[in-house]
Amino acid sequence: MIRAALPTPTSDHGIAGPGLAHRGTAARQVVGLVARALAGLGVAGTLLLAAPSPAGAHNVLVDSSPAAGSVLQQGPARVRLDFDQPVDPHYAELTVTSPGGDHWESDRPTVDGNSVTAPIAPLGPAGPYQVAYRIVSADGHPVSGGVTFTLTTAGTGAPRPALTANASPAKATAVPPSGAAQDTPLWPWLVGGGVLLVGVAIAAARVARG
Repeated sequence: MIRAALPTPTSDHGIAGPGLAHRGTAARQVVGLVARALAGLGVAGTLLLAAPSPAGAHNVLVDSSPAAGSVLQQGPARVRLDFDQPVDPHYAELTVTSPGGDHWESDRPTVDGNSVTAPIAPLGPAGPYQVAYRIVSADGHPVSGGVTFTLTTAGTGAPRPALTANASPAKATAVPPSGAAQDTPLWPWLVGGGVLLVGVAIAAARVARG
């Protein structure tokens, strides 16, 4: 018995079965390309939004002399506070007080870049001393804090009158951190994302035609 050969299945456009399989593979490649592009844009956008802005971060005390918690036999001649970013030189307060509330700073502090320094009069009774500061941070906001050190041997000094505090500025001017990058605008990312998607679409079209 002679059997007639069955025709190869074709699509509505006359393309043979292997052509349909090729188009299915191309479609999957297109979906994969688009998915990877969108995932890349999502990761880049998340990292951009999550990254802290250098100009928007408060100053942080990173070092001091005397060091926080130090124990001294003799009082220091001055106190120095070091911050991670420049300090506004137009406003800085620094006080040194003993447990009774007596003051021991002998002059106003000076600002040099990231450091605030103030001279101290000879200290008196043994015990803990509190160094308190109030500065304007690099983002223009007031920041306050302090460190404590302990004097083990009483000195011969006498308390000093508290210095009159400077008036807090109504609107502080932010001091850009040295060498810090400025805020990154979003529009380059949006334009870049659009270009990337167009490129993916063109590549997908070529794959589909191939």
